[in-house]
Amino acid sequence: MPSGDNDIKKLVWVVAFVFAVALTGMVAGALFGVVTGLLAPKFFTEVLAGGILIRDPLPESDALGIAVMLGGFGGVMCGGALGCFAVLVRLVLRLFGRERE
Repeated sequence: MPSGDNDIKKLVWVVAFVFAVALTGMVAGALFGVVTGLLAPKFFTEVLAGGILIRDPLPESDALGIAVMLGGFGGVMCGGALGCFAVLVRLVLRLFGRERE
């Protein structure tokens, strides 16, 4: 098998790793949003939505949706960044020869 095919397979696994970490972060962030939305719905209805998005306070059901959406979005961003950072650390270690094969 030529070396190029092996490099493509490695790249596919790297992309799959970053994607899986981002999805895991999204699930964790959405669960955090559910818990936060259930425990402190007034935070989302009055503080976030009350002055930033619209002027009238939202019902508590909308607060839960906003919390889940913000948690999921933040989780995707943090999870994707963490996965990319892990790949970058491995690349730097490999370039400077400190990683054992």
